[in-house]
Amino acid sequence: MSDTILSSIERGLAESIGSMTQGDGYNFDWGTVNQPDEALQTFPSAEIALEVENCLDDAGGIWSDAYELESIYIIRVRAQLSNETERPAYEINSELSLALDDLKKCFGINYHASNSCDLVMYMGATRVPDARSDIFRPAHMDVRFRVRYTMDRQDPHINAE
Repeated sequence: MSDTILSSIERGLAESIGSMTQGDGYNFDWGTVNQPDEALQTFPSAEIALEVENCLDDAGGIWSDAYELESIYIIRVRAQLSNETERPAYEINSELSLALDDLKKCFGINYHASNSCDLVMYMGATRVPDARSDIFRPAHMDVRFRVRYTMDRQDPHINAE
């Protein structure tokens, strides 16, 4: 079975994130990508999820043989404090901000992320307090990226150019 465009994009996003190192000018050597078990994660970690896919075609548009598509991906970033602090809910913010800078740089450079997409664009980020009151991981951050690509109408496994 051939690879789907969405699978290719998601794999490209994961590979781009997983390849970030301090030696390449990033703030962190990124730990884990798409490991659902937090006990097995190294930090910062990233979990990639498709939020929504939208078709951008206009009725009667010029792309009669292809779909012009846009997907919104959420990259959940988890960071961890190395020491106990008096204000962990605020101290984690600097770690999350550094991780956000890494993602912006990563996809500013690798804005195609895979051969399947035309463009990866940063949309925004939200810091989310953790309800478990973990003093080392008191919050995570959800970062949204818009990914644009085209898909052949007859064979949805291939891009349309």
